[in-house]
Amino acid sequence: MCDQLTSEIAVLDEALKASEEDITKLQTKLREARSRQNSIVARLESANNRARVREMYNGSKMTDAFSRFDILERRVDYAEGRAEAAGLEVVGPTHHGVFKSVYFFDPNGHRLELAWQFGTADQMRSLRDVADDMLEEWARTRKAPRHAAWLHEKIAAES
Repeated sequence: MCDQLTSEIAVLDEALKASEEDITKLQTKLREARSRQNSIVARLESANNRARVREMYNGSKMTDAFSRFDILERRVDYAEGRAEAAGLEVVGPTHHGVFKSVYFFDPNGHRLELAWQFGTADQMRSLRDVADDMLEEWARTRKAPRHAAWLHEKIAAES
């Protein structure tokens, strides 16, 4: 009887030890999950704070700009769909950094471009400031000027 009780106690000790190990593993996983949750909450709070600051600085102007951009993008999607439905080969949209374009040929073979601009006023001003120099360099070298390299880097970052 004593041996039987000793054996049962040993089995219970092993089961208890295994349960304690499982509990330790679960506690570790819980700590990791809480850490990930805290990180997500912090990122969400940061995004919300940035949105609030943006709203304070820009207010309805930003909302209006995004609204107009969404309308333009929908119109371009609609026009692209109509062109494809009419059997026209459509290329694009092509991202140019401060505007996007959709290209197609009309029934007479003329290449047409449908474009919508979304660049900021500062970006457009920067491009206007170097436009003459860019044209002069291109006319001289027939190679893409590097005056607006920032624009191509922006496109690459967004692609």
